[in-house]
Amino acid sequence: MAKDGRTDARPGDFRFSKDQTWLGSPFPKFDYGLTFSAAYKNFDMNMFWQGVQGNKVWNAKRAWQYTFDYGSGKVTDVLNSWTPQNTNTNLSRASFIDPANNKRSSSYYVEDGSYLRLKTLSIGYNLPAYIINKLKITSARFYVSGQNLITITKYKGYDPEVGRSDLTGLFSVGVDVSAYPQAKLISAGIDLSF
Repeated sequence: MAKDGRTDARPGDFRFSKDQTWLGSPFPKFDYGLTFSAAYKNFDMNMFWQGVQGNKVWNAKRAWQYTFDYGSGKVTDVLNSWTPQNTNTNLSRASFIDPANNKRSSSYYVEDGSYLRLKTLSIGYNLPAYIINKLKITSARFYVSGQNLITITKYKGYDPEVGRSDLTGLFSVGVDVSAYPQAKLISAGIDLSF
């Protein structure tokens, strides 16, 4: 029998404690942002960084990807699961049936959800006045912009910004159930005024 009372535990199973403990809140201790704008001659740049600090995310997707008894889309990390020949790992043994509850909610699937993200970046160039006058227009600006270009986080899922505005209710905040990540977007264009 395992120390936590399970009679079906085997080598390679997670060790659970009977004591429950507070693992953290899905709500960040604080949100922050920084906007920076600069211009030099005909060039201009604008960027917006946004982040949160001090929240926890339950990575349900990770639990699904590490167990074989249901679902698909496993990750290559499961190749490092516990076996008698591979005991130096933090993954439980792989099995199709999970009587030891290795995939049940535990601290193993709770991760730091803090992140810093470059939400928007725009770089532009305004045509000089002598060219604008020749073209008989008021202004012309060429630009390249991007969204969600850089994310700095320790979170192992696709996107730490999960479950924050979920319409399914308060109890889904901070739960990653395979949410589609924020898309990176790069665009270019011309702003003309006549």
